[in-house]
Amino acid sequence: MKGKPFFSPLGLVFISLLGVGIFFSHLFFTSSSPFYFDFFFYVYPHFKTASDILWQGEIPFWNPYLKGGVPFWSDPAIALVYPLHILFLLFPFSLGLKIFLALHYGIAFLGAYYCARQYRISREGSLFMAITFTFSGYMVGIFNIFTKFRALVWIPFVFGLLKKGRNTGNVKYFILASLAFSMVILAGHLYAAYFCLLFLCLEIFLERGKKKKKIPVLKLIFFLSLSLGFSAPLWLPTLFFLQDSERKEGLSLKERKKWHTPPGRFLEFGIHPGSRSRMITEEWALNRQKKHWINSIYLGCLAFLLFGLGFFHKKTPLFCKILVPLSFLFAMGDYTPFWILESRLPLMNRFRYPEKFLFWTTFGMAFLSAYGFDLLFLRENKEGKKIQKKSLFLLAILISFLIYLFFFHSTPWLIILPVLVLFVLSLLSFQSYSLIGAFLLLLHFGDLYFANSMEIPLAHSKVYSTCPKTLKPLFSLGQIPVSVYPYSGESLYQPQSLLTKWKKEIKKPLSSSSLSTWLNTRLVEERKLRWIGNTTMIFGKENPVGYSNSTLWRYNQVFLNLYKSPKDFFDFFGTEYLLTYNPPPDWVQGAYTPFKVFPKDGLLLLKRKNPLPFCQIYDHFTIVKSFKEGLSKIKKREWRRRIVLEIPTVEEGIQRSLFRKNQGNILLTKSNQVRIISKKNHSISLFLKVYSPAFLLVRTSYAHGWRAWKIQKNLEEEIPIYPGNHLFLALPLEKGEYKLLLEYIPPGFYISWILCGLTGLGLGVFLFLKKRKIF
Repeated sequence: MKGKPFFSPLGLVFISLLGVGIFFSHLFFTSSSPFYFDFFFYVYPHFKTASDILWQGEIPFWNPYLKGGVPFWSDPAIALVYPLHILFLLFPFSLGLKIFLALHYGIAFLGAYYCARQYRISREGSLFMAITFTFSGYMVGIFNIFTKFRALVWIPFVFGLLKKGRNTGNVKYFILASLAFSMVILAGHLYAAYFCLLFLCLEIFLERGKKKKKIPVLKLIFFLSLSLGFSAPLWLPTLFFLQDSERKEGLSLKERKKWHTPPGRFLEFGIHPGSRSRMITEEWALNRQKKHWINSIYLGCLAFLLFGLGFFHKKTPLFCKILVPLSFLFAMGDYTPFWILESRLPLMNRFRYPEKFLFWTTFGMAFLSAYGFDLLFLRENKEGKKIQKKSLFLLAILISFLIYLFFFHSTPWLIILPVLVLFVLSLLSFQSYSLIGAFLLLLHFGDLYFANSMEIPLAHSKVYSTCPKTLKPLFSLGQIPVSVYPYSGESLYQPQSLLTKWKKEIKKPLSSSSLSTWLNTRLVEERKLRWIGNTTMIFGKENPVGYSNSTLWRYNQVFLNLYKSPKDFFDFFGTEYLLTYNPPPDWVQGAYTPFKVFPKDGLLLLKRKNPLPFCQIYDHFTIVKSFKEGLSKIKKREWRRRIVLEIPTVEEGIQRSLFRKNQGNILLTKSNQVRIISKKNHSISLFLKVYSPAFLLVRTSYAHGWRAWKIQKNLEEEIPIYPGNHLFLALPLEKGEYKLLLEYIPPGFYISWILCGLTGLGLGVFLFLKKRKIF
C-alpha cells in the first residue's frame, strides 16, 4: 500500500502508550490492582521477600521461608535476574505491577509493529497486527501467568530483528536480536526460548527453500552465542537447580496432558466472548482447575476474517501459513493422533500444558490478518473488480457468523457492527483508503477492548497491603484452615471446595468493597478456632500450590522420605482439623473425633483429640541441656530452623530421631555447646564447643550448593555435609572449640557472571575493531 506513513517513530511510541493506557484504563486510573491466585500466593510473597533481602544488603540466594528453605536465585520461575524486576524493588508492589504491565504491553505493541514491517507489511497493516497481537485474548489473559507473560512479549522483536539482519546483512541487527532473545531467557520461561528457536529454524529453512537464499550461519551462531552469554546468570544456575527438580526425569503422561485444546476452540479466535465483569469472584480467583488454561483467545472478528483472506492468498509467506495449523496441532495434544509422535520430540516430556502453543497460533494469525488487511486495500486496477470479489468472499463468511450470533450470542451488535462497516467500506472506491483504514483500526481496537480488557482479574489494591509483608507469617492470610485427605481427591484438592463449606463464617465475596472484611473475617475465625494446617507451604498451605514447578519435586521427596502413612504426615505438622470422605479411613481412629458432617457432599470434618500448640517463629537459639527441657522449648519454636547437637547412637540414627513422638527431635550431650554468631538468609556462623564426637543438625532443607567450613586458629577446613537429606543438613563434628560457617551459593553462580562479563567484553572488542574497519 502506497502513501504517506500514518505515524513517525516517536508518534508510534505515543500511540502504543495511548492504546495501552486506554485499554487498561480501568486498572491504571483506579485503586484496583491485578489479582490472581499466582499473584497473591506466589508472585507477591517472592518479590517482597527478595526486595527485603536486597535492602538488607544480601543477595537472595536462598529462601528460608518456604518448606524449610529452597533455592531462590536459581529458580527460573522467579527469575530474579530479569532486569525489569527492578520495578518491584523501587516501587510498592501494586504500583510496580501496573508499571510492569504498561511497559511490557508497550514492548509487545512496538515489537509486533516492527516485526510486521520487516516482513514487508504496510504501516497500516503493521499497526493492525500490533493491535491484534497485543490486545488479543491470549496476550491479555497470559498476564495472569506471570512467568510466561514477561518472556512472550519479546518474541516479536526477536523475529523482526533477525529478519532485518538476514535481509540487510548488517551485524547490528543480529546483536540487537541477541539482546531481545536474552530477555526471553532471563524472563525464566525457558520453553518460550526453546520453541522460539525451533520456529526460527523452521522459518529460515522455509525461506531458504523458497527463495534459495544462503543462510548466514556464522551470524546466526554469533547471535546465539551472544544470547547465551548475556543470559548465563539465569540458565547456568538453573541447569544445576533442575537436577533436584521434577523436570530432571521428565513429567508423567498425566501431568503433560493437562489443558489440551479441543479442535472446536479454533472458532473462539473469531467469536466474541461477550462482556465480563471488572471484578472477579472469590470462586473464580481460587479455582485453578478452569476449563481452559487461558480464558479468552479472541483475536477480533475483523482479524479472524482477514486471517482467512491472508491464509489463502498465494503471496503471503509460507512460514505464517504453516505456523498456524502446526502450533494449533501441538495445542490440541491428545485430541489428535499425532500426540504420540509429538510427545517424542526432544525435551517434550518435560513440557506440560499444550494450550501454551496457542501463543504461536495467535502470533501466526496476527501476521496473516495483517497481510489480509493489506490485500483488502490492494488496488490492482482502476475498476477495483478484485476488491469487489474479496468483499463477496467476506460477505459469505459474515452470513454464517450472523446466523449464529442472532440466535445464540448475548451481545451480537459488538461483532455485527464492525463487520458490517468492513463490508460497506470494502464496496467503496478506496480513494481515501488511509482514512478508511484508520477507521477500521479504531473499530478493531474497540472490538478487542470490549471483549478482552476485563481478562485480567482485579481487586482493590489494599489486597497487597493487607497480606503478609514477607513469607515469614506461616499461619495467616491465604491459609487453608484444614488439611485434606486423600490428596488425589479432585473435589477436595481444590481450595475453593473447602471455603464453600463455611458459608457465613469464611466465604465472603471478593470485591473492592468487601475484600478487607473478607480477609479480616478469615483471620478472626482462624484465631478463634485455632485452625492449624501444616507448615510446608507458603502461609501454611497444605497442597503444593505456591511452589514453583521446579520445587514440587522436593516437596514430594520430603513427603515420601519422612512419612510412612498419612497419619505420620498430619501428626508431624499438628493438623487440628481434617476434612475427609465419610466414612473416614481407618488410620484416623483414636486420633480424631467427628466435628461436623456435610451429608450432601459426603464429607466429614474431624477434630484432633489432643491438638498441638501453635508454632512460633524464633530468631535466636537457646542451649538445651536435657530431653525434657528440649520438649518444652522446641514447641515454642519454628520447626524448620532448629539447630541441635545429637550423638549418632545407631545406624541411620539421625533419620530415626526425626520420627520421635511429640516432635521431640532432640538428644544432646550435656557438655556440647553451640552459639549463633551471625545468621543471614543464605548463611549461618556458629561457635562450637565439642567435647565428644557428635552431629550438628541444621533444620533447613538441603540443596546442591550448601558448603560448610571449620574455622580454627585462622585455618579453614571444608567439612562434608551428611547425609544430604532434603529436610536438614547434618555435619560430623570433631572434638574442639572452633567456628563453623555454613553457606549456600547457587552452583554455577560465579561462572555464569564471568561468562556474561566475557560476552560483554568480547562484544565491545568486536564493535571497536569493526569501527576501526580492522575486519
